[in-house]
Amino acid sequence: MSEDTATLLDRLQAERDKTVAFFSVLTAGQWSAAVYSGEAPWNPRNVLAHIVSAEGEFLRLFRSVQAGGAGAPLGFFADEFNAAEQERLRGLSEQELLSEFLRLRAEMMDWVRTLSAADLEKTGRHPVLGDIPLWEMIKALTLHAHLHARDIRRFFEVA
Repeated sequence: MSEDTATLLDRLQAERDKTVAFFSVLTAGQWSAAVYSGEAPWNPRNVLAHIVSAEGEFLRLFRSVQAGGAGAPLGFFADEFNAAEQERLRGLSEQELLSEFLRLRAEMMDWVRTLSAADLEKTGRHPVLGDIPLWEMIKALTLHAHLHARDIRRFFEVA
């Protein structure tokens, strides 16, 4: 079932507020804890940089789909992209990242307000979910930061 712009805007706003509230109360010790392990472990600051990066890149992707583009390129490698984005955003503080997230989310919401019902049904390739309508891509974005915050929250409950 398709969602309308008002519903998507409500979701974008609610998750924006939750994301900012969550990251705003982390302590200095929590900001530096490795919450995702692997070749390049991520702490909450890395996760926030990833959320900021995704917000901007998805806005570009969504605009492309609206304009009739195919969406994410075939052969997109998320790990390589994420590593490059971590490097690009390395110099920003946690507060600067939160400010950038707020700026990008406002830009996303302004753009969503311009969408027609026909725009929302346009299909493109999401880098993870495959070929889906634009409204589903936007809905998935509303869950992105929420899922990462949930992972961080669970890490600190167990740690």
